[in-house]
Amino acid sequence: YGPVVEGIYLMRVDGTGLTPLVQQEYVTQPAWSPQGSKIAYDGPDGLYVVNADGSGQPELLWPGSVTLSPTWSPNASKIAFEDNWSIQIL
Repeated sequence: YGPVVEGIYLMRVDGTGLTPLVQQEYVTQPAWSPQGSKIAYDGPDGLYVVNADGSGQPELLWPGSVTLSPTWSPNASKIAFEDNWSIQIL
């Protein structure tokens, strides 16, 4: 066991090039957009999207304490997710 590191990180398949995208506690369920340019995830206070290349800041799309299972539409124009036992689509 090692130290707990929370957030979203990218690395090469050989284990090198560890790059932090999101350094925040309680980050779960990351979902890549179909084109690979964005990542949606459940954060500590809602649903967020961040650029997969690390540019820019995470954007809070839907405030709420319990957002789960973000899923992109095939053309990445919408994100479906669960919010307090209801399905939402943005």
